[in-house]
Amino acid sequence: MIEDEQRMGAFKKAIRQVVKPGDVVIDLGAGTGVLGLFACQAGAGQVIAIERGPLEPVARALYRENGFADRLCWIGQDSLEVDLSVRADVLISETLGNLGIDEGLPVYVGDAVERFLKPTGQCIPGRVRLYMAATSHVPRALASRADAVLHPAMRHVLVKTPWIEDVAIDKCLTPPVLVAEYECSSGAVGTDLHFRQPMLIEKAGQLASIVGWFEAELCPGVTISTAPDAPPTHWKQTVFAVQRPPAVQAGDNISVSVQGRWLDNGFDWQVYCHPPSTEEMSTEPRLMPAWFKGSAGNLNPASIATWSLSQKGEQERRLIALIAGGADRDTILRLAPEIFDDPTCAAEAAQALVSSLLVKVLRL
Repeated sequence: MIEDEQRMGAFKKAIRQVVKPGDVVIDLGAGTGVLGLFACQAGAGQVIAIERGPLEPVARALYRENGFADRLCWIGQDSLEVDLSVRADVLISETLGNLGIDEGLPVYVGDAVERFLKPTGQCIPGRVRLYMAATSHVPRALASRADAVLHPAMRHVLVKTPWIEDVAIDKCLTPPVLVAEYECSSGAVGTDLHFRQPMLIEKAGQLASIVGWFEAELCPGVTISTAPDAPPTHWKQTVFAVQRPPAVQAGDNISVSVQGRWLDNGFDWQVYCHPPSTEEMSTEPRLMPAWFKGSAGNLNPASIATWSLSQKGEQERRLIALIAGGADRDTILRLAPEIFDDPTCAAEAAQALVSSLLVKVLRL
């Protein structure tokens, strides 16, 4: 990522515009510390770097070699578990995944803005927008010759997988639509995404996928885009394949719905392609694609459906994740009290759950 000239140049330019001499700056998800170093070069009086990964020695060496060792305060913890005695003038965070929010930007940046940033403080990025378009792009794993001999079950797994690939702009069959917009400096922005939007096919082709990307406005006048026609970055685009790609014609209408749900360390994405509903159709006559109808005339949407956990399954998954992360009883009770009917039995319930799962999965 450090070799990504678009990313590094844009963040450096934004930091120089926003950070003022003497500012207290938080570098959230600091990694190697390079963005905090840019803040020091812009005049920051102190950089509070919060990073739970193992890169503290690298960051300290980077600051020391550039003469800013005395300005670095390193906190090697999850930001959600940290309290600070001061509030910052600027919050910088490059928690941007391939689809913008999928590294937890709504979770971590939202929390940090509310608890760590001054009311008059600024956030970099200031705004993140998510876009999607229907395309004829086929993921490489599904386009290879091996696909012809894949077992149907294996193909189903591949179709459900979001693929990170470069998509050519001429593969887009619809104009991009704005799926979501996050105003980072407003604090809590919510972690769940629910979106449904009609799309008008502008070019005939085979509707093979829904492709998503993001645009991050770091500060006024400084923007990073990962759109298919933007300068290339290390992020690329996120491709959601269609199970049975239909042929579409210019003038056809489709409706795309997106559900994103934060699950501890990543987003669970469900993207569907439907016929447009009555409410979505305008008063102007539009064509209903023939591929939406089966032989009996019933609606037969080409969906990109994935399963979702029940409430009990979600609680079990969350508990297992906490245990795998080394959480003790008190931590489990603090982070997920809703899991247990009787909180006093949390440790016993956790052990019983793990034992029962071992019996089910491993048949011990």
